[in-house]
Amino acid sequence: GITIESSYYIHGEYDWMILFTAQNLRDAKKFSTMLIENYPNIIIKVNLMQILYSQRSHHIRSPSPQELFDFL
Repeated sequence: GITIESSYYIHGEYDWMILFTAQNLRDAKKFSTMLIENYPNIIIKVNLMQILYSQRSHHIRSPSPQELFDFL
């Protein structure tokens, strides 16, 4: 149930970022655990984050920016 949307080699505290979708948080956690188990000498730590709201995606502005204020 995981779909990798994009992958980035980045500079900073982490070296790589994978943006993916999952059916639920349980599947996302299983995926992150699987990465560490399958690549133990390459992947040391995974930080799992969830996108709550996107103001702009693929250069397209959200048609309902008021939703962010309603969410907060």
